Amino acid sequence: MSKKRKRQTATTNNKPVVDIVMPVYGQPEFLKCCLESLYAHDAGVPYTVTLVDDVSPDEMGWVYDYAQSQGARVIHNRKNKGFAGTCNTGARNGKAPWVLLLNTDTLVIHDGWLAAMVDEGSDPKVGVVGCLLTFFPENHPLYVEHPLRPAGKVQHSGVCFDILGRPYHPFASWSADHPKVQQRREMNTVTGACLMARRQLWRRIGGLEESYSRGNFEDVEFCLRARLAGFKVIYTPKAHLYHFAGGSNNSETAKRNAQLFQLRMGPVVEYDEWKFL
Repeated sequence: MSKKRKRQTATTNNKPVVDIVMPVYGQPEFLKCCLESLYAHDAGVPYTVTLVDDVSPDEMGWVYDYAQSQGARVIHNRKNKGFAGTCNTGARNGKAPWVLLLNTDTLVIHDGWLAAMVDEGSDPKVGVVGCLLTFFPENHPLYVEHPLRPAGKVQHSGVCFDILGRPYHPFASWSADHPKVQQRREMNTVTGACLMARRQLWRRIGGLEESYSRGNFEDVEFCLRARLAGFKVIYTPKAHLYHFAGGSNNSETAKRNAQLFQLRMGPVVEYDEWKFL
């Protein structure tokens, strides 16, 4: 038995601590790389993997065959539910005390990453945990040069709000080893690209709000609602993944979601960017 296979067996044969939910909409090469990186590293805690296909436009069968051979579960939506609905479907199919939403365009790069996130839960007031995400390095086969995705720089290390109540990444494009990036802190919100939530909180809130679409603002609202419920939202740099971050934040859909967010959550948004200047 190979070393990689031992690690995978160790995580799936024990009672899971985390149910990893991966919403899928095409891009099989990204998904395959993500899964390979996941199985190549020791997460540090037992977990399950559930892939939820949201009526993908691409042929995904060959990747799903690989995933199932590694013990993953594959669920196929009968109709397109969007990011929130797809994540909610996956979360309902698990029982572990933690739910982790993980984008398919992420890569696990070190052992113990998931344990580092779970460790934050030793404080019962911690309900949501986010991690450090940096853009793909230049030497990765899926790297694409882009001015908004500087190779190896920070994509996410927490989310804050500006004076107009707009969420953004305060340390985007910074070096990952900068002291502020390497500082564990309580945040108002973290990104849904790699977001872990306590299951009891997930059930209490009801999962992600499905009024949004295409993966914008559902995660922000979820974190704010977690805080309203009395839980903390924590960013930890001890868990570090790569993230391609290929979303279309300038789309009309994103603008519509931003307006919906302001209508729904504007009164409870806390201006906090001053903490990170």
